[in-house]
Amino acid sequence: MTWARGVYFGVAPQGVETFVLVDRLAHGDEDNCFGTAAGEMFLYLVKAVTPGTATDGARAAAVRIREALEGATITIAEYALQRPIAEVESVRITEVDEGNPDRKMQHWGGHYEVHVQRLTPARRAP
Repeated sequence: MTWARGVYFGVAPQGVETFVLVDRLAHGDEDNCFGTAAGEMFLYLVKAVTPGTATDGARAAAVRIREALEGATITIAEYALQRPIAEVESVRITEVDEGNPDRKMQHWGGHYEVHVQRLTPARRAP
């Protein structure tokens, strides 16, 4: 079984059942002892979604996601990574289709924090 037919941000296309989903859950400024924003924190959900009741495929995909992200350093335009990416919570959900209780989807992955410092001045709205 191919564990991912694609990686999607926010929502997967209609009809795709095996995929990885990335979604931003939260964002916040991190103040320092002087009261000004010292950095920013982004919290992302990254999970594998697979059909059925068996968890083997989703579990293996979650392990691959963790291996790729946990402790990783990435390059983001106009930002400096303040520390490696960290998984702060794991996700293990079995979703049951309300219209068809025999149809289930496995959701396995985690919540990942990314802490960054902006390298350029923030753009202000007029």
